[in-house]
Amino acid sequence: MIPHQYLRVKIFNKGNNLVPIFCSSDEDLSLFSSLIREYEQAAQKREKKGLLIDRIRMIEANCGDARLVRGICNLLDKRCIFASSLEQNANKLNLARDIPNVSSKLIRKKLYEESAKHQLALSIDKRDEILQTVASRLGMDRDLLDELVWNDLDENLELQSFFRLEATDLIAWYNLAVVQTLLFSCTNLEFSLRGGTHWKRVLRDVKRQGLMYSIRSQKSQGYTNSQYDKIVCSVEGPLSIIRMTEIYGTALAKLVPSIVKSDDWSIQAWIVRKSLTLGKKIYDFRLDKNAAPLMSVPYYCSALNIAGPGSVFDSNFEQRFATKFEQCQSGWTMAREPDPIILESGKVFIPDFLFERHGQRVYLEIVGFWTIDYLKRKIEKLISIISGQENENCISCDIFIAINKEYLTGSAYKDAEPELRRLRSLIRNDHLIHYERGEVPLKQILSYLKLLDRESFVRLADTFSKEIVSEFDRIIDTEDDKADLRSNGVISLSDLAARYNVPIETVHLALQRRKPGNLNSTDSSKDGLRNYLIVGPYLIRKDKIVDLQASLLKVNTLNEANLVIDKLRIPIFYHIDLLSELGYDVIWRGLDANNASIKPHHDKLVNFP
Repeated sequence: MIPHQYLRVKIFNKGNNLVPIFCSSDEDLSLFSSLIREYEQAAQKREKKGLLIDRIRMIEANCGDARLVRGICNLLDKRCIFASSLEQNANKLNLARDIPNVSSKLIRKKLYEESAKHQLALSIDKRDEILQTVASRLGMDRDLLDELVWNDLDENLELQSFFRLEATDLIAWYNLAVVQTLLFSCTNLEFSLRGGTHWKRVLRDVKRQGLMYSIRSQKSQGYTNSQYDKIVCSVEGPLSIIRMTEIYGTALAKLVPSIVKSDDWSIQAWIVRKSLTLGKKIYDFRLDKNAAPLMSVPYYCSALNIAGPGSVFDSNFEQRFATKFEQCQSGWTMAREPDPIILESGKVFIPDFLFERHGQRVYLEIVGFWTIDYLKRKIEKLISIISGQENENCISCDIFIAINKEYLTGSAYKDAEPELRRLRSLIRNDHLIHYERGEVPLKQILSYLKLLDRESFVRLADTFSKEIVSEFDRIIDTEDDKADLRSNGVISLSDLAARYNVPIETVHLALQRRKPGNLNSTDSSKDGLRNYLIVGPYLIRKDKIVDLQASLLKVNTLNEANLVIDKLRIPIFYHIDLLSELGYDVIWRGLDANNASIKPHHDKLVNFP
């Protein structure tokens, strides 16, 4: 933050919009670099601050913008250590025992007292006499005392050290400080950002500053990756009927570093400033990530002592759970602390985990037993979400709740038993997980996700079956082997699924609906289907299967079979499945694939008519 008198702003749209003047040009970079250089040189020479200020005044004159230069120097001063030379000269002082602490202020006091006993020191001799008398009483050299009289004044302080920074980092810090200074006189602040992890951090800062806030959601079309397109937090400013105070505005300004650390953010504020003709006037101030130059530079975090984003997980317990879920490869995307669920009461709930796939969202909240009050507040929010009492959007919230068995039997938590009983009565049995020993079991969650997958495949097949089958017919009827989804006699069903943004299981289901029985059956009402064999996400043409069968009958080992199948450009991951479909068994002799062989079952070999 920088002083108000150094703030530079522009006014647009007939005097309603307030826009701060940020720094980002090459000319600005040159100015910031030169000022950093001046401070570096002053620190190396241990110059007095007055000499540094004199050189800064020369830069001001050449720059033509004194407010900008002084605003930058205000920030650079915060990275300096200025001190008087009294401490450095302490070893030279032979102080009287009855004066344990000597300072410039004390020296001046003694001089004034001594001067009051005599007539005014109108001559150099009289002045020297007074100085010598006081120096003797303090037990120090007269010249040293003369040097230390005004040693504590600002311009006489020495620059002992300067913590250097890059010019681009200083520009980012300056731009951030400009926004913070504007918010000193803010009547209302609204900000939005994405991601539950970011929200959790910012809301903690809001509560830490003791600010009053409310949260609402704004939906718009075309955005499907989040439950809410935009989540807006409104924080009341310091406007008072009697007068306006900057204490509350300072608290608002402290939120800015935390907000701009998010991946996607925007700010809207209403700023009170004095105008020449109308007195105080309220201006509109808007800013987002794209419009803020260089504020994304990470330096400001350390410059302002702002903690970094830290670990993704709050505990090793949650990290272990996330690792186990990812290892299951369920096909669902897992997100840690997703966007908040907003209740109509203005309260916010951020679940621990979100599982998402094909537009379906399932939450998981692991109830942590910290204190009774915390537990009751947590359960109150969960009950509101499950029952849909406060927000119509919460009726469709699909949420699992994991509760530690060990705490349910603890005598310290009997006070929360009514809330726990009500929670258990509202939630579905398959959505309530009791865990112990710090491990949340995955079986219930994975089983439910698989059920949702099957329902999703059927629903998508109902929607896209006609288009998928039509596209498939067009491909198999095309004689050109270079058709868009055909390559070397092999059709990729994954590419067909990607074209319609559906899972490959939906393509399988749509093609199976196309005819009775299994797609691999040689019986078909359409000639094109009997000419293909389905293996995993691939459809292989008849002539390729015939050639493949002839080649496989000539080999005995799995490695040889892999070399033959590689010619079809099918990934090795599906080779075993293909061999099984063709009527071969893989005989393993240990874990080494080099020792494995293949054996045909002649009564099971696939042959096209």
